[in-house]
Amino acid sequence: MATGSKALTIAKYALLPQVLPRIASLLFSGFDYFAYFMAQVYRGVRLLPASHPYLRPAEIGHFSIPDVIAAAGRNLTYRKENIDQIVIFYVILLGLILLVLQGILLLVGNIAPNAFALSMSYYFGQSLSGSLAGFAQKQDLAFIFLDRVFGVPGIFNSCVSTGGGCYRSGSGMEFLAGDLVYTPGAFPWPFHKALHAMFEFYSIGLLIVGMLIFLYFVLVIVAETAQTGTPFGRRFNRVWAPMRLVMALGLLIPIANGLNTAQYIVLYAAKLGSNFATNGWLTFNSKLDEGKPLDGSDMIAMPKPPMPNDLIQFMMLAHACKAVEEGYIKPPFNDHWQDDPKCAAIDTKEQQGTYVNAYLVKSTGDVSTDHIPLWGTSYAQAMT
Repeated sequence: MATGSKALTIAKYALLPQVLPRIASLLFSGFDYFAYFMAQVYRGVRLLPASHPYLRPAEIGHFSIPDVIAAAGRNLTYRKENIDQIVIFYVILLGLILLVLQGILLLVGNIAPNAFALSMSYYFGQSLSGSLAGFAQKQDLAFIFLDRVFGVPGIFNSCVSTGGGCYRSGSGMEFLAGDLVYTPGAFPWPFHKALHAMFEFYSIGLLIVGMLIFLYFVLVIVAETAQTGTPFGRRFNRVWAPMRLVMALGLLIPIANGLNTAQYIVLYAAKLGSNFATNGWLTFNSKLDEGKPLDGSDMIAMPKPPMPNDLIQFMMLAHACKAVEEGYIKPPFNDHWQDDPKCAAIDTKEQQGTYVNAYLVKSTGDVSTDHIPLWGTSYAQAMT
């Protein structure tokens, strides 16, 4: 078994290039020693005992940086006399986070276009420029709908909330003065005030429920702290549990117009998302207008010609009927074709000079003008 394994290793080394393992060994092998040095620092502040396996040079490569952080975090105690351990632990953790962010930003800076250097307003701010930019932005349909539905002043700033008139239609930056849409003068509308009152009612009701839950947790945490001697008890996270409770209560408190903080966050997210979509569409249009992106033939849908079989069959039938109708062909229905009523009708039409033609047909009630022969009729007459 050992001989076969050794032969397989030799064959892999001789036949396979092992490019990726070599690159990984070149780039990431140093992190094994970095994890070992971190363990030594944690040992200096007593977060790792002297007998811990991560402190042995022979174990280098068998543990990673997250393993060292997890082992030190399990020994971290949040007490006043351990302030040095807390500071060292979080300083190292913050340094690692900043190192990862620096690598990500370096990668983005190398592969991202120069447009990323622009301000956030380029992507999420209101677009359009020029003397009529503010006027045109007030006609944004998304903001008009949001103002009409929620009626929260100071967020979307459409023509509904700022006045000046909303227009039904317009061409580019020009709007027709006679095409105004009726909008009540006072904003918010009575409907909006009723909606805000309902939102406030629900927010206060949920806030009462949240306060009851918060008081329950306070009593439980105090009781467990007194029983176990551990701050915040053993069942609750000492950092995130208080933050979650405070944040939940803060999001439920109505702050203005009957809306709470969470609802305002949703409305502002809708505004930024709409601006982002509008700016992206305008960027697409501006680049498309700079030149011809494709060959002209590629921009035109060329219809495929229909199969000629049905058309040829129809035209042959039409010409055959025309010939028969005009008397050029007398079909030999039988030897006594003169006695046949169909042939007698054909023979009568031939004597009367009946001809089949293409006609323009309309319905006016006047039989003499409802059927106009196509041949010999001008285009103007045909349009009339």
